[in-house]
Amino acid sequence: MRALALLSVLALAACSEVSLSTGDGGIVTVPGSFHVARATPGHRAHFLLTGKDQVRCRDCHGDPDAGTLTAFERPSVQICASCHQKQESQHHPFTTDGGVTSCFTCHVFRTDQPVARFEKWACRDCHQNEVHLAKCESCHRPHQQPFTQAANCIDCHRVELSHGKAPALVANAPPPDASFVETCQSCHQPHTPAVQASQQCLSCHAGTKVPITARVSPQTLFMNAEKKGHLGCGTCHPTHAFDTKSVKACASCHVDRPVLAADAHVKCTSCHEPHQPRAAPKPCASCHQKIASAIGHPPSATGQTCIGCHPPHAPPDQLLTTTSVGCLSCHRDAKFASDVVHAVTTSCDACHGKHAAAPRRATLCVSCHEEQVQLVKVNAGHAKCEDCHAGLPHGEPPEPKACLECHEDRQPPQPGHATRLICASCHQSHSAKVIATCRDCHLDAKKPPLPGLHVVKEHRECKSCHAPHTPEPSANGPAMCLTCHQRPSQKNHPTPPKQCVGCHLFKK
Repeated sequence: MRALALLSVLALAACSEVSLSTGDGGIVTVPGSFHVARATPGHRAHFLLTGKDQVRCRDCHGDPDAGTLTAFERPSVQICASCHQKQESQHHPFTTDGGVTSCFTCHVFRTDQPVARFEKWACRDCHQNEVHLAKCESCHRPHQQPFTQAANCIDCHRVELSHGKAPALVANAPPPDASFVETCQSCHQPHTPAVQASQQCLSCHAGTKVPITARVSPQTLFMNAEKKGHLGCGTCHPTHAFDTKSVKACASCHVDRPVLAADAHVKCTSCHEPHQPRAAPKPCASCHQKIASAIGHPPSATGQTCIGCHPPHAPPDQLLTTTSVGCLSCHRDAKFASDVVHAVTTSCDACHGKHAAAPRRATLCVSCHEEQVQLVKVNAGHAKCEDCHAGLPHGEPPEPKACLECHEDRQPPQPGHATRLICASCHQSHSAKVIATCRDCHLDAKKPPLPGLHVVKEHRECKSCHAPHTPEPSANGPAMCLTCHQRPSQKNHPTPPKQCVGCHLFKK
């Protein structure tokens, strides 16, 4: 029905002229658009006036001096001023293209596009694609001074604002003075969508006019590859509530984010600066200064110090302890991948301080091997453990270095001693103290007695004839025997003997 009515109106408007009664016996010819024009906001407002304010067609379109409508005339703006003197002196002063406005610029009395322009004011003819255009008169007073005095925002927007040192603006508070509008417009441009207000934050907070605690780095806002991040201030700050107690909890977005030592790091802001680029973390030394000053461990491959071992958001299954990853997560050389890195049950921190550099070699071994270190003190030339124990301290240690590699002159010449025995069979390995004598092996009661002249009482003291690192006594002829048997019987020894053991047998 509405479409049909519109078609009827347009059909009438298409007629070039229409004859109408003037109401006082006369006939006047008017344009065919009269049927459309009479429905415009300007004409309807005048038709509704009654009594002394009543306005007749002839008052605007006729001869005002004659008081009759003998011929239809289009009124000039001067006609408006005859009634609206105050409004004529104060009206919208300019147009968007710099031209001068008149009453008919804003007040619609005639139109060629009736549907588009049937509004109280023709604001949209100049102001298009802007917010708050539904009822311009709710904010603007074009016939007051100043011409574009905005209405109080609180008339429509019931908000409670918490922003810096600005006064709280409570929903049902009395209308405030002009400072209220100024406060709102600090963030909200009058004809822009409300969401664009968050784009204004940096205009103040990136400068030095705000306290340092409220300053924001321009790189604070970011978007990652997944189109997530701190996209705007409203990501963390609820609308109109910018105090610290109203900030959204980080966990509202970072769900199930593991935190190292969660009991100590309760607040995300204890480590992260929310207004720095990508919520930059604070240096660990800002809290752990004493520990940080003692760190000797070199940085990780990525240049990290503390978080190289203490990743702040690592899942628990990636941690060796409750606060750190395992040393082997970085130290992956073959010597560290061995089943035995250093002894079977020794952990890294048994030798390495948790935050220190490489341990001092001079005092390293003594922490566990105190007995051995004390023993080598009486064994000149054996103070450095690594001289005999090559490959330490990491990896499965090889056999100690053979003593004879250094002590070549101590090679046992006796048959069997160099092939069946090692030095440690007779010497304590760190002090070189003799721990086994000839008797311990050669005069063992469980073994057969030594053959030949060994059974003679005077021959039972081994060292009388033998020394552990010298050749067999017979190697030097009768010299060894003559140390005791200085004057052999001439009867039995008509000639000087060349080898005593040729007749005096010690072996079978």
